Amino acid sequence: MKTTIKVAAMVLAAALLASPLMLARAAGQKAHGAARFPNLQAAKRLLNNARSRLAAAPADFGGHRAAALKLVNEALVEVNQAIDYGTAHPETPTPAAPGAAK
Repeated sequence: MKTTIKVAAMVLAAALLASPLMLARAAGQKAHGAARFPNLQAAKRLLNNARSRLAAAPADFGGHRAAALKLVNEALVEVNQAIDYGTAHPETPTPAAPGAAK
């Protein structure tokens, strides 16, 4: 019984110690993705703004507002997946922004 409690305590201690490290690593990856993919982050901000404005529209416009909201939400999913992919595959080249000095 004492051995089981000791093992459980050690597992719990290891989990508690590892959690902050894993969270810090995940936060670092997200920050890295934001710095590495500024165009995707800008698109994400614009899509979120569009979603808010569509949701606040006073009418449904014959179903077109709802259809636009659905498409904006799908676009946000794709942008998030693109950022996640780029973050998970750092070997993916990041081209310079149009007009940027080389």
